[in-house]
Amino acid sequence: MPNLNQIKKELKLTTTNIDSILKRLDSLLDINKQNTFNIFAGFRFRHKQWKLDKLSGTSSHKSLKRESNQILQGLLNFIDLLDEKDLKPGFNLMEEIPEKILVVCKTEARLKYLNNLLPEEYFVNVEYAAPGSQHEAEGIEIIIFDNDPYDDDGGQHQLIKYYLEKTDPVLLYFGKTLKFLHDYPEKAYFSNSIFSIHARINEMIGFLKYQKAAKAKLIE
Repeated sequence: MPNLNQIKKELKLTTTNIDSILKRLDSLLDINKQNTFNIFAGFRFRHKQWKLDKLSGTSSHKSLKRESNQILQGLLNFIDLLDEKDLKPGFNLMEEIPEKILVVCKTEARLKYLNNLLPEEYFVNVEYAAPGSQHEAEGIEIIIFDNDPYDDDGGQHQLIKYYLEKTDPVLLYFGKTLKFLHDYPEKAYFSNSIFSIHARINEMIGFLKYQKAAKAKLIE
């Protein structure tokens, strides 16, 4: 059986992003446990309506903030009440990667290649940027940047510099080494082969978990 306490702690450390909590819960909960899943579906509906209201501009900032806080508090209470029987049968926490990952590639072919390297059965919280484009990174914890083809912009490397300088997540660089990445020792990590990429991902996840635990201890 999964370590339910660990699941709950990880979910509560994601409290700045309701979308991430809902997506993670969706991957965990057994749809056949109707009472529990119906409550979860209610939160998902409320948050969808909240986003529609925000987009339409029909609700005040104060009203939107109040509803967001109520949804979040309700989710935290819901998480506290979860039981092991509410999870999918045979679920094994250690087999899944819950961290939110953004994969950035330069071409459609490389996007498909990385998609095959990161099976969704294990990487349950992965987004893929449109090939060659800048993508928002709010709520993202790790960016995997695939630098193939190696030098397709005259050596400017504008796309990777955008993610290094304009976004917050740590970045796993996949490809032939770029010397200037050593200027970002606390932001960029390296992998140059399919044999090491998963090891580097797990090392980064380990670092992020220690970092989250340290922050949580400071808050207590």
